Amino acid sequence: ILFYSYGFNVKAIDKSFNQIKKFRQNVTRLKLNLKISQRDFLNFNDKKKYQSILLDAPCSALGTFRRNPDVITKIEDKKIQNNHKIQFEMIEKSLNLLNKEGILVYIVCSFHPFETMGVIDKVTQKHKNISLLNIQSDKMIKKRNGYFINPFSFSEFGGSDIFFVSAMKKK
Repeated sequence: ILFYSYGFNVKAIDKSFNQIKKFRQNVTRLKLNLKISQRDFLNFNDKKKYQSILLDAPCSALGTFRRNPDVITKIEDKKIQNNHKIQFEMIEKSLNLLNKEGILVYIVCSFHPFETMGVIDKVTQKHKNISLLNIQSDKMIKKRNGYFINPFSFSEFGGSDIFFVSAMKKK
């Protein structure tokens, strides 16, 4: 929605019916005209190349533990490893859809190393044509290949979930 407000042509894709339903409700409430489709991004075939992609990848949701404390009890190594595999595949798909000089922003609501820095390490090791971009914000904590949203930076709003963000540019 933020990109749309800045004049970007936005195409929203999610395979979860519930996520699409929530997104459509917000878009309708805000009186926006966005292209929203329910499909699996990994099966998304488009000849068009994009200048930018925001990839909000599926994850363990560990970063939401402040609001959902039970999420910690539901974490299994097998699930984390599967998430890592899907996240990497989604980044690969995104990179194939990007123009040269295109920007990919990867975000997950997790702080687990396999879903955050581990995925980005794997991407940068495989793709030498990717450079990591610096993001200037006093609301984030810099790590080697990305940033964690500092939940205490939003204390005036009651706090925030923990998100990991990494911005990459395709050379």
